[in-house]
Amino acid sequence: MKLSQKIAELRKSHNWSQEELAYRLGVTRQSVGKWESDAALPELDKVVQMADIFGVDAALRRERIRRYADAFELTGDLAQPIAAYSHGMKQKLAVIAAWL
Repeated sequence: MKLSQKIAELRKSHNWSQEELAYRLGVTRQSVGKWESDAALPELDKVVQMADIFGVDAALRRERIRRYADAFELTGDLAQPIAAYSHGMKQKLAVIAAWL
């Protein structure tokens, strides 16, 4: 499942409008709309905030991060990509995917 779909699914499961989720995250409704339409990616701090809002378990988050880090061959320190910029984007996507 794509991140955009997951955000929309979680939002709808709480019966929230894009405007309601935006308010809770301190962003605009347009930002949420862009995330849900694959026009933009949320910043990592917003992903963490969404994971908290939607109640994603911290242990599950850590396990997912480890699994995605292994899959993308990241270093132990997730802040340090081991390849070029495109790998850095994979790193960001892996972390985002792991949190939700």
